Amino acid sequence: MAQNATIRPQQIERARKLLQDLPEKEDRKTRLEAAELLERDFRKAKEKGYNPRELSQMLKNEGIIIPAYLIKRFFAENGSSSTPQK
Repeated sequence: MAQNATIRPQQIERARKLLQDLPEKEDRKTRLEAAELLERDFRKAKEKGYNPRELSQMLKNEGIIIPAYLIKRFFAENGSSSTPQK
């Protein structure tokens, strides 16, 4: 039979200090993941008359780099029959 492991008070204090001193975890996204999350917003912007290059530039001005080619992908996929397929 295995004995219950014991933890010394010093270990508990070290663990407490470690856990209290943890920095905020950043849940960053890749550009593609970000573009996927913003897909609905890209489509709405398209309906308002904006093109991928304009949207990319607006985002860049705010420090958010999503290339126009990624935005264009969401304009062309699912429901945009005006874009010719080659």
